Amino acid sequence: MELAKFINDNIIGRNSQFDGPFGRKHIIYCDYTASGKALLCIEDFIIKQVLPTYGNTHTSTGINSVQTTSYRDEAREILRNAFGATENDAVIFVGSGCTGAIHKLVDGLRLSKNDRPVVFVGASEHHSNLLPWREIASRVVRIKDDKNGMIDTNELEYSLKIARRERRTLIGCFSAASNITGTLFQDMKITALLHKYGAYSFWDYATAAPYVKIAMNPTSREYPNGEAHKDAIYFSMHKFVGGPQTPGLLIVKKSVIERNPVPGGSGGGTVLFVDRNSHLYLSDVEAREEGGTPAIVESIRAGLVIKLKNTVKDEWIMKHEEQLTRLAFTEWQDVPELVLLGSRTAPRVAIFSFLIRHLHTGLFLHHNFVCALLNDIYGIQARGGCACAGPYAQDLLGIDDSLSRRYTEILAADDDNVTLEILKPGFSRLNLPYFAPKEEIDFIIRAVTAIAKHGWEMLPYYKMNPETGGWHHHSTQLASMIQGSLSNIEFNNQELSMSPNNLSINYEECLRKGEEIFQKARNGPFNEIESIILADRQNNLIGAVKRNELRWFLFPSEALQILLHNDLNGVFPEINIPFHPREYDNNMERSEYQLQYYSTIPAQITGSGEPAEREVDMMRTNESAVLQLFGYLLQTALSRSSSVGYNFRSDYLSSSEVPSGQATGISAAWRLIVRCQRNRTDAVGVVRDGNQILLDTRQM
Repeated sequence: MELAKFINDNIIGRNSQFDGPFGRKHIIYCDYTASGKALLCIEDFIIKQVLPTYGNTHTSTGINSVQTTSYRDEAREILRNAFGATENDAVIFVGSGCTGAIHKLVDGLRLSKNDRPVVFVGASEHHSNLLPWREIASRVVRIKDDKNGMIDTNELEYSLKIARRERRTLIGCFSAASNITGTLFQDMKITALLHKYGAYSFWDYATAAPYVKIAMNPTSREYPNGEAHKDAIYFSMHKFVGGPQTPGLLIVKKSVIERNPVPGGSGGGTVLFVDRNSHLYLSDVEAREEGGTPAIVESIRAGLVIKLKNTVKDEWIMKHEEQLTRLAFTEWQDVPELVLLGSRTAPRVAIFSFLIRHLHTGLFLHHNFVCALLNDIYGIQARGGCACAGPYAQDLLGIDDSLSRRYTEILAADDDNVTLEILKPGFSRLNLPYFAPKEEIDFIIRAVTAIAKHGWEMLPYYKMNPETGGWHHHSTQLASMIQGSLSNIEFNNQELSMSPNNLSINYEECLRKGEEIFQKARNGPFNEIESIILADRQNNLIGAVKRNELRWFLFPSEALQILLHNDLNGVFPEINIPFHPREYDNNMERSEYQLQYYSTIPAQITGSGEPAEREVDMMRTNESAVLQLFGYLLQTALSRSSSVGYNFRSDYLSSSEVPSGQATGISAAWRLIVRCQRNRTDAVGVVRDGNQILLDTRQM
């Protein structure tokens, strides 16, 4: 798509470079889930068209104010139309992103102390969509996800039935997508269910908004009478490509926010008249709730960002997101060191959170170490931590309440105000941008694979900070990577910043250099490293971390011992890993929720053709096709060594004999079987029973 290339070419900083411990690297930005990148085309319009006639709003006499007000009003209408808001909905710009929009909504509800609501939230909520509701609710009911990673609507309905008896205000606050896994949740079905029991339906689109179609007032055959109309949606515009320096957005039913005639932030621009003793607020909700000088240029930029997304079209973006997701899953499914979090059967955008396991010890690599390697070796910008969604992160990592309390205790500052944040569990996260060229996507996927397989070998060359959780190469400090400073600016006729380096990146060359770095790490020089490790052993804080029973990651000194001895016997003590990431029911069968978001469905796969070439599509079709192809693969893979027949059975098919056929490759068949066992799929189990191979869905 030409427009995708146009977007990529316009990214400010696309060809930026930095000097790291392994030489100069191009920056590959994969952190759009946290914040987008600015676009030259949008900033150029701001500079040439908006700023020359910029003036404050709140007046209609001078040309500057009139033109600026016109731009801002037009931006609001672009947003209103893009998201299907009506005259019954208020479109409100909020200066501090999604968090500010949620607080604006809470203020607008005007709940009394005697009317503390019951609030229902999903398992995946970001802290911004959880903590404000905890402060005002009589209780917060957290709805778990089901075996496919979706919100459990049966549990939600049961909880709504119980809560309705209390005669309190009921509020449902759910994320449209997880910022950890990218999972897309069933917004229309949940909204209709909330309304059935008289609850408000509020939706956090912070993660989903740059990718999906947002409909404030959707209609469908299933919900023809407005049952799925949302009461409020909110998100941060800065997460869009082109979105830096844009405000948050709240779209809310006027009937909801008009419950409070006093604005959330009173001041200039919110009033019609003020005398010495009293004042009269504006009746227009949108004007009343944007007190003071608004984020004027930021709001105009938001309109341009959404206009660009509308031009690309939601349908194309979502189709491409699915393709990127499937590509990554396909490439990473045979990398046992890589532990991807979340369900693979739920609809999702191309956001991936993962841990890397050292197979010989079972320990993980620290997420900040992994992100440091991605940066230092490949220039890839990823993010480590819990993604400000702590409860869901603990669900995905397999941390129960008891273990969570133990981590809370160990992370609390001691009498010397020292914290061991290095012990805090987390993961690495990146996303694959839909506008990135194919060669860049392939580069990112292959770089993650390389670090999953060889990253542990770099541990002896890195040092950790037990108090902050940071990791850095021994030869560098983070401050040394910083290339610019505001303090060095002089206001004269010279430019205020360095000219960008526009050299293009050679992805294959970068991958080759990465291989050389890993090869050099395997070969030493270990005599230099041992002195560094010895110094680490003398650090009391590092020693305390290493001995702590809650430690879950491999230490540099342990990696060095493995590299030196090439054997764990007598070198590496047995360590009980405190948690194990949750495994989902990844049978790759499409759910009704996938059909809601994805427009194409692969054709069913039969026993004909080359199985090795069709594994991916097979794993995304129905159970019947899965079993047919599995029976075929087993029969053909084993037919060379035995003439015994192989039967299969399932909960869905009657027992029958596997069709005969020619062997098409033992490796392809067994790779497929092992993959399904590893993913704990419903689709098929492999059971040996004498001379028979049975395929049984009940075995998993």
